[in-house]
Amino acid sequence: MNKKILLLLMACLMATALALASCGGPDLEEFARKYIAAEDKAWAQGDTSDLAELEDPNIVIHNAGYGDSTGWEAHKQTILGAREMVAGLQQEWEYLTGEGSHFAMAYKSQMTIPGEVIMDVTNDSIFLFLLDNGRVVEIWINGTTTMTPRE
Repeated sequence: MNKKILLLLMACLMATALALASCGGPDLEEFARKYIAAEDKAWAQGDTSDLAELEDPNIVIHNAGYGDSTGWEAHKQTILGAREMVAGLQQEWEYLTGEGSHFAMAYKSQMTIPGEVIMDVTNDSIFLFLLDNGRVVEIWINGTTTMTPRE
């Protein structure tokens, strides 16, 4: 009888250890929610501090059709510069899936570029993120941007 209890106890301990081991990685969907909030804050308020905490200082962003940018400062300056050029920005993010250190999100945006010719801009993209030590180290972006002159 004691052997059966000991074997049952060992089986329970092994199951617990395996369950804990599978929980060791980041909660990707929660991380994505934090990233969305940080992006929204950066674009709406110009406050990039939360985003700086989530991105590696040497982040590489691959944006199909627009080239790569390297480093947190480059990303920060892109956001701050673009904020000055656009009006009425509306962003919609959706967490799609994730596994290990990768996750994907869908992104849609609409904005207006004021000027002599007012341009309405829409974007529909997929973002793939790579995390290392709890920070984004690389992003791949691919999608479609449409610019339409307003009449």
